[in-house]
Amino acid sequence: LLSGCVSYAGSSPPSASEPVPLSASPPENDAMRLHFIDVGQGSATLVEFPCGAMLVDTGGEEDEYGRFRSTDKLSAYLTAFFARRTDLNGTLDVLLLTHPHIDHIRGAETVLKSWKVKNFVENGQVPLLDIAQEALKRAHDVLDANPGVQRLAVTTDAFPKGGAAFSSPVLDPFPDCKGTDPVVSALWGQVPRDPGWGEDDYGKARFS
Repeated sequence: LLSGCVSYAGSSPPSASEPVPLSASPPENDAMRLHFIDVGQGSATLVEFPCGAMLVDTGGEEDEYGRFRSTDKLSAYLTAFFARRTDLNGTLDVLLLTHPHIDHIRGAETVLKSWKVKNFVENGQVPLLDIAQEALKRAHDVLDANPGVQRLAVTTDAFPKGGAAFSSPVLDPFPDCKGTDPVVSALWGQVPRDPGWGEDDYGKARFS
């Protein structure tokens, strides 16, 4: 699962108090369902299996006028989700942060405090901006107080040269999913030679 940052522009976003649309039934025995949660700028994707769930990123938009709070939206969605999936007992098998930008990690602390998280995965990078450093530190502080949570930093050192897929029981804790066999992997690829991308407007090779 890959996730990046893009610019968000549009009309005024809905408030966190609006109803959350959720399907009334869990996935079929051989199905996976993706929930792309409206967190404004950034990303938060809930991956639902018949046997469990993982959350990829936690949003982060919080405008200065208080019109949109991504963490409130995320919390409302997860609350409604677990009210429907009572069999999961308010548990996320994996909380995965793809990279430490504020619009992907701001809600991590709230998720860790509000629901049970079995496994926490990140990419090991140190945030560049103070606001993101503070958000990640708060999440790590909650984790430090809960030693039962398995933690994993998937860095490029985990992959052989040239790129490959990487997995572990922390990243993929779904071995006993009846009726389906989800495989959760981190992917990293590498292009060894310039495929002919040419130069940019300043004469620099784009491939560099």
